[in-house]
Amino acid sequence: MTPLLLPGLIAALTGLAVVTAALLVVALRDATAVRRSLALVATSYIGTDPDDVSAGAPHGIRVPSLVRASAAHLITARHRAWLGRQLARAGRLDAGALDHANEARLATLAVGLLIGLLMGARMGGAAWLLLPVMVVAGYAAPDVVVHNAGLRRSEQIRLSLPDAIDLLDM
Repeated sequence: MTPLLLPGLIAALTGLAVVTAALLVVALRDATAVRRSLALVATSYIGTDPDDVSAGAPHGIRVPSLVRASAAHLITARHRAWLGRQLARAGRLDAGALDHANEARLATLAVGLLIGLLMGARMGGAAWLLLPVMVVAGYAAPDVVVHNAGLRRSEQIRLSLPDAIDLLDM
């Protein structure tokens, strides 16, 4: 085998993981925006219950119940509360946001495990030490993404606050 095969394989798998995570985030964000828009239309113009209208709306990615149940057991109650606060800080107030974050954790954990196994099997020796590092990185990736989204949203609010106060002074 050529010496560039393994780095190329690792780069391809890493790129695939990043693209998959990005598509997951975009799909979840779009589904949430559609539900919010339908709820606004339902309450403002139609006068019906938003749940009746949003029940037929696309809900993003369908996840089998076994995966959802497995993902729910990945974190403790204390961590679940922290993640809920971080999601609220990031502006994700919908009920399914915590489930989606847990499902993303399960997916990134699997990707980290796969990359770690491939690196260990290909390089052997000390490369097997990368397996736990990749698993931990995959497990923690959703927390980092949600925390950073909360920081960005807090910064946007902080920067727009003077303009909002100026509008109130009129």
